[in-house]
Amino acid sequence: MEQESGIQISGLLNGHSKEEIARNIQESYRNREAYWLKCILEKDVWPVLFICGANHAIPFQELVSRNDALPLLLSGDWSN
Repeated sequence: MEQESGIQISGLLNGHSKEEIARNIQESYRNREAYWLKCILEKDVWPVLFICGANHAIPFQELVSRNDALPLLLSGDWSN
């Protein structure tokens, strides 16, 4: 959330559109998810339990699937 706020503030100060700011936030999420997966794969310990926020649940599940693992998503958003 803190990183998201930083991207929003920076975007507003630099005159970026709301759409561009949203794209930058999504890009930062995907970069973060790629880093998480890299760390998990380096550990090579299975099974693994990974807990993340709702903004990451589905995209991270898809990323894991594309990397020859079989993710099981227990909940995409715990409040639902």
